[in-house]
Amino acid sequence: TWRRHGRDRQTAPLSCHTEGRVSHGVVAHGGPAEVSLAPLNTMVLESGQAAGSAQGIAKQMDRQLAAEMWRVLCRLREDRPLIQCFANYVSMDIMANALLAIGASPAMVHSEKESVEFVHLAAGLSINIGTLSPDWVESMKKAAGTANVQSKPWVFDPVGCGATSYRTTTSTEILRLQPTVVRGNASEIGCLAGQSATVRGVDSTLNSSSQVLSAQEIARSHQCVVVVTGEVDYISDGNTTLQGGFVSAPLRESLGMIRSVWQGCRT
Repeated sequence: TWRRHGRDRQTAPLSCHTEGRVSHGVVAHGGPAEVSLAPLNTMVLESGQAAGSAQGIAKQMDRQLAAEMWRVLCRLREDRPLIQCFANYVSMDIMANALLAIGASPAMVHSEKESVEFVHLAAGLSINIGTLSPDWVESMKKAAGTANVQSKPWVFDPVGCGATSYRTTTSTEILRLQPTVVRGNASEIGCLAGQSATVRGVDSTLNSSSQVLSAQEIARSHQCVVVVTGEVDYISDGNTTLQGGFVSAPLRESLGMIRSVWQGCRT
């Protein structure tokens, strides 16, 4: 699921956290549970190359990853997945246009009277709690439960978790429904992990690197993939953790929400 967003890969090589260290690596062809990175020395041995410069190997890995991402994007555009979105009022049109831009089909379906029924039609579900209301929360929970029954992937964006008790409680309850992917900033992920993380409205006050362990803990406990976004992004399934991102990302309006809705695209 998370490999389907192809943003700005060229700006920062991926890395892999294994056994307490960070290694450059190559993304495998499996889904989140299968994805792993080959450590640098393994890649050199398997390719039969003599020890070369790290820069040269990184370029080779960039080309391989770019080719894989292009293949995934082409497949997505062929399938044109229908993505059901619980989007907040601030970014609803941006999220719809972002899905259209990569070839997916957005559907902003919120009402409890139709959200469950619509899950049967959709290929994936994106839940963003940016603008909360009791009616929407119940609709979100029922749609998420139906997605699980239908074995359809869904992404949870716990916007502002930790800012108010209502948001924190709602986020915790939705997390228990076992989303496929959780995407949040460092403060939101820290709060989901049970920390007394401080937030400034919906903005993080923490560095994303400070919540890598929290992401891994949530991923293992809830059997999902967790994405911590910031100047550097971290993606973890509890066993393998990838690192990437670019410095200007936090400055772009609604970019985090776009990341979430793109991750809902899966075939």
